[in-house]
Amino acid sequence: MRGGSGFFSLGGELGSYDSSARLGEIAVPTLLTCGRYDDSTLNHGVVSGLIPGSEMVVFEQGSHMHHLEEPEHYLQVARAFCAASERREAK
Repeated sequence: MRGGSGFFSLGGELGSYDSSARLGEIAVPTLLTCGRYDDSTLNHGVVSGLIPGSEMVVFEQGSHMHHLEEPEHYLQVARAFCAASERREAK
């Protein structure tokens, strides 16, 4: 479905798929994370601007596997985000 043989070459059935126009419909707390050295860091920044109220966190020492490279920091961010979401929901 992706087509191509490389990770960065999109083709096939999903090659032209773009759901970005619908990102504004997301109505739940959304946390986007990426590593500073992740090839998709810039894309995450664009996506976060399309999701109302989303939060974007860049892990400065991480790459695509930032949750494994900075596990304690990742868990701290995820727990804080969940707790803040629960507090907002309780109001």
